[in-house]
Amino acid sequence: PKNIEKSPSLKHSLTNLKWMIDNYGMDRITLRFDPVFFIHNNEKEIALQERLDSFEKLVNEIKKITNENIKIVTSYITLNKNIERQFKVNNIVLLSLTDNEVTNFFIKMKKIADNRNVQLLSCADKRLLDSGLSLSKCIDGEYISKITGEKVSLAKDNAQRKDCLCTKSVD
Repeated sequence: PKNIEKSPSLKHSLTNLKWMIDNYGMDRITLRFDPVFFIHNNEKEIALQERLDSFEKLVNEIKKITNENIKIVTSYITLNKNIERQFKVNNIVLLSLTDNEVTNFFIKMKKIADNRNVQLLSCADKRLLDSGLSLSKCIDGEYISKITGEKVSLAKDNAQRKDCLCTKSVD
């Protein structure tokens, strides 16, 4: 929702993605579709289907730009005090899903990705392993060393969530 996170339009994002692919190559790009959450303004099934439809639209648009290997990292929302406060201030009520509903949603999301030869991975969210997603490093020190030819720290970023596999970094 726009009142939670300011996001550019899909068209603008796709234009930027094409520029990055043209200048750096898709192998150096990891896309994110997260965190996934559902707002209590529709019936549960409608809300879940709308999110699957938006993911499918995004993947289809990306596939129009490139046939290269696409890697998308996702997660299911983990609530903390800051997020809960933002939702409360903006009068947003989240739909509550059972673990089984979360698993089934991400199974469907993975099927959309698999059918388009897109790799869908989990960001620090072991809950998604039952959906067939593998854990990923959003900041991967070994990979950064490989593509830059420079040695970088491989230390785990302890400032992140417990299950995060990312290498310590600075924005």
